[in-house]
Amino acid sequence: MVTAAVLFIVVDYDVTIQILSAAIFVIGAVVLYFLMGSTPDQAETQSDQDMSDQRKKSKKKKAGDATLPLSFEEEKEKSGADSAGGKETARDVPLDARASDASTVRLPYKPKEIAIPESYYKYNLEAIPTDPRGEFDYLTLRLLTVLKEMLFAHTVGIFWINRDRGQIVIGSHVTDSKQFTPARRYPLTNDLLGRVAESMRPEIISEIPTEAEAELLPYYNSNQGVHSFVGVPMFFQNDCVAILAADSKAPDSFGLETVATMGHFTALLATLLQSYSHKYDLEADSKLLKVIDNMRQSIALHLDPYGIASAAATATTEAVDWDYVAVVLNEPSGEWVVKRSVTKMSEEPYIKEGTVIDMENGLVGQVLQSMEPVIVDAPTEDKFRFERKENIRGNGSLCLVPLTTANRCFGIIVAEYKEKHQYAGRDLEIIRRIAEIVSMALEVLSLNTLVRQHLMIDESTRVASRTYLLQRLDEERKRCEDHGGEMSFYVVALDHADQLLQRHGLAGMEHILKSLGGALRSSLESYHVVGKLDQSRFGILCLHTGSENAYLVGEKFRTTIASTSIALDGSSFSVTASIGCCVYAEGMDSGQILNVAQQVVDRAVSDGGNCVKVV
Repeated sequence: MVTAAVLFIVVDYDVTIQILSAAIFVIGAVVLYFLMGSTPDQAETQSDQDMSDQRKKSKKKKAGDATLPLSFEEEKEKSGADSAGGKETARDVPLDARASDASTVRLPYKPKEIAIPESYYKYNLEAIPTDPRGEFDYLTLRLLTVLKEMLFAHTVGIFWINRDRGQIVIGSHVTDSKQFTPARRYPLTNDLLGRVAESMRPEIISEIPTEAEAELLPYYNSNQGVHSFVGVPMFFQNDCVAILAADSKAPDSFGLETVATMGHFTALLATLLQSYSHKYDLEADSKLLKVIDNMRQSIALHLDPYGIASAAATATTEAVDWDYVAVVLNEPSGEWVVKRSVTKMSEEPYIKEGTVIDMENGLVGQVLQSMEPVIVDAPTEDKFRFERKENIRGNGSLCLVPLTTANRCFGIIVAEYKEKHQYAGRDLEIIRRIAEIVSMALEVLSLNTLVRQHLMIDESTRVASRTYLLQRLDEERKRCEDHGGEMSFYVVALDHADQLLQRHGLAGMEHILKSLGGALRSSLESYHVVGKLDQSRFGILCLHTGSENAYLVGEKFRTTIASTSIALDGSSFSVTASIGCCVYAEGMDSGQILNVAQQVVDRAVSDGGNCVKVV
């Protein structure tokens, strides 16, 4: 091409040579163009083919006697290629070429499947306790399990410090030992845990002598061959409340890095404790509120000394730990008497109800005189709680809270547990809150009794009160004695009163008496007096009524009661009554008239009831 170009330029005098030179140049250029365009493609194709051959040889060399399994996509492509008549398979295509066509890169082989139990990574959340204490113990145990695996320890546990009672309380723990003590607590002594509690600093022991193991590690029942120990204090609200401890059978198993690791765990445990403390306080307050509400309802239904004492004892057993509970009240006679006594085990003796307290020498009597709530240990053999002849087993601790108001002491609540140092300030506060409600109820009952004694009208039956009825009886007796005249006093006793009370309750009984009181009042003259003597009896004072017509008047009262229809609980019924009458005779006083009338009505009841007897 170069020669043709030179001839074309130099030989300008011969046209034929120039034309021939130009044709040769053009043909050479075309041939060169095609040669340069086809050579790179052929080189690349040859290079790709060489690379494919090398990969095939490499795979065959690596496979040796074993053949790698095909993936699902590769087997599918291979089967499609075989059915098409031996076309190139997916395994022959370079990996980068296949990746460019697919949306994701496929693994060149199928990984080996390993059976992993679900218990290793999946937990049933419903199995986690919902109460704060159970939840805290569950989470703590999980953390200790992790820590034990990290430290390759023999035992890992949390040991709580109770400085008020001088005890180490064993909390959650994970151990390989079968001789770990089943005891819940033991005294705070100069063992390894006690030294950490005293110094409030971590302690590492690299070698524990075999002969000293039992003394230094009292949470084992026998020697375990433990040689290493590490204990880290756990702080809560700037106070050392527990010790996170670990031990190992290998010597020199723990170091500073162990303390650092355990420090992270104590921080996490303190956070859990703070959360648990808030939840526990809320739950305890909610429980106490429910206990107090139930006690209020019980007192409202049974507003009498025994009912109030029973409600106080029940509330105490629901609010604190206990083995014995007793409630002592002051009787109108001035004596202090055990009104309610409860034991957890019926076969275990405790103070009997009705026992009079020894105020001078007994423990309960001393607290009643001081009127200050206290927590004390059970009396020794030469002393006693209530009275000298008591037979009570147990030398634990007592919590005594007097029932006091601003003006008066009504009694005391006594809670007892068989183990010493069981009660703390929180227990005392809980019983004190119960005692406040009980004291107010006893004060209301006392005031109601005092008011009833001076009321002219009984508020439940709307007839005259007992006080006013007996006052009128004495006034009319004096009038008859001074100026002459006749009068009769009737006592009306409701037949089968106990059955009616059991069937309809106290409120139903009051409704029955109110209906009968209204019927009797409407059948009397205005100058006669009808009043309520007790829970099932009326008294009627009839003036100008002598022995001649006393029986007829009594029969009138009996028929009036029997014909009265009482509507209660959606049904109507009638009741009967027995009537005893005492006609006034000269020289009788008011007390004699009342006693004779009561004796007569008792005779009428014993004769079958629903009758009238007159003396």
